[in-house]
Amino acid sequence: MAVIQGRTRLQLETAIGYNLGAIFEGSFTSNTSTIVNTDTKWKGGAGDANGKWLHVTSGNRAGQIVRVNDSTDAGVLIHDALSGGEASSDDYLLWDEEYRPDAIYSYINDAILEATDRFYDDAEDISLFADGAQKGFSIPSGISMIQKLQYRSVFKSKTIDNADDDWATWGSNSADPDTYLKKEGNASIKISLAADAGEGDVVSSEDFTAINLSDYTHIEWWARSNVATTAGQLKLLLSSTTGGASAQELLPFPALAIDTWTFCRVELAKADEDTAIISVALENDSDIGAANVWLDGIRATHSQEQSFTDVPRRLWSVDRSSRTLQLTDSARSMIGYNMLKIIGGDKPALLSADTDTTEVSDAFVIARATARALAAAPASEENRNQSGFWERIGNGYFNRMPMLTNVRIVE
Repeated sequence: MAVIQGRTRLQLETAIGYNLGAIFEGSFTSNTSTIVNTDTKWKGGAGDANGKWLHVTSGNRAGQIVRVNDSTDAGVLIHDALSGGEASSDDYLLWDEEYRPDAIYSYINDAILEATDRFYDDAEDISLFADGAQKGFSIPSGISMIQKLQYRSVFKSKTIDNADDDWATWGSNSADPDTYLKKEGNASIKISLAADAGEGDVVSSEDFTAINLSDYTHIEWWARSNVATTAGQLKLLLSSTTGGASAQELLPFPALAIDTWTFCRVELAKADEDTAIISVALENDSDIGAANVWLDGIRATHSQEQSFTDVPRRLWSVDRSSRTLQLTDSARSMIGYNMLKIIGGDKPALLSADTDTTEVSDAFVIARATARALAAAPASEENRNQSGFWERIGNGYFNRMPMLTNVRIVE
């Protein structure tokens, strides 16, 4: 599905310029001011560069495009002012007057947009987790098409804490099991943070018999809050010391929406040192004020020791109007309490900077943009013939792109 060749926008622009016979590629040999640069390799006569477009491609002024107002037969280019520090060794492209670089960028993005219905950049997502009851899931950003839906059917895991029992607390904070709001087991742990809970303080913890997590890669848990939080404001701690003190692992929570269970999955930073973990704790890393936070189902997993099973296509659908994945009753029964994996793709990214790389076939983008530039140039029989030639070349590359089958479009 993906054709990753990865030329930058600047490389595409240069290739298109050579197809058009419309660029000179050079490097300044001296600099006089923001409006005067010299390249002794430029061999045009006096005034030959007048009206051309100067695109600086390296140095402090990279990406700037200005109009040339005058030139000499000694390679001096006089142009509209460039901003930023001057440098005598900056590289540049000098475009013929009828081909403004900004327009070339537009043709490049037009070609990418044209390819979107035939091409998606490969994407996978494992941020969703089914519990056997939830029917609809918001499709994560970065997914514009779904080819397969799978669930994690076999995996290696070790329970750290089911969060079914009381946790210890300090200060004015409190913690109690909640048998109503839960994601698995008999209960979750509801931790009430006092308004004066200090930043960086451990507010609640649970001690247990030492466990070895050195052969695991990630920690997974459920979290919920009655106030919205941003990523990293709360942290889950794992420690070889009671009460979460001197923690080896400080695992940041993702952003939490109000009153919404969020599946959290964070990679262990020091798995080789996690041989005798005896406590798990919640840290108020950035003061969120008085709040209730629920935790449930804390366990370790190994990302390379798991397998996924396809969910038959007849058992799931996409609601494009709400960007949601919908599961039938049969799908929920099949999946149960397990992680979901979406296999699909994202729309190819448009290019907005010289260093951005294309995710669509380079050859198609270059051919199609060349054809459009010629079609927009001053009318002549040669331009029409050349535009048609490059249009046919582009069509050939477009037709070789595989047709997408058995996919469901999200947007």
